Amino acid sequence: MPHLNELAKRYQAFETTDKSEFQRMARVLQQIWRDHMLAGVHLNQDQFDDGFFVFLYPKDNADCSTAIADYSECLSGSDTFAAWTLEEVATAIKSNTDAAWIDRFIDRYLNFDKLMLAT
Repeated sequence: MPHLNELAKRYQAFETTDKSEFQRMARVLQQIWRDHMLAGVHLNQDQFDDGFFVFLYPKDNADCSTAIADYSECLSGSDTFAAWTLEEVATAIKSNTDAAWIDRFIDRYLNFDKLMLAT
């Protein structure tokens, strides 16, 4: 993980400069951090002119909401990280297309009333 720590310093996306605090954050929120760093690699290698990492999650997932709040506290800004809910993205897509696939997606993945009926 030393190479990821070095990349994180070059990426300049993190508020904390205390190495022990940074390592604690990286352990607790490791998957989010690693995914964020993957986005940063592409920007740092000039593969893209602009970009950011999006954490996409169901709005009622309390664990994801907590992880996002904790992770966001470690960031120096919001220009390399965004958190969007599946519901927000599906609504935005639906407002821009009449394609049937988005209705099928919403029904399959976001119609939680079906789950309540099944139990």
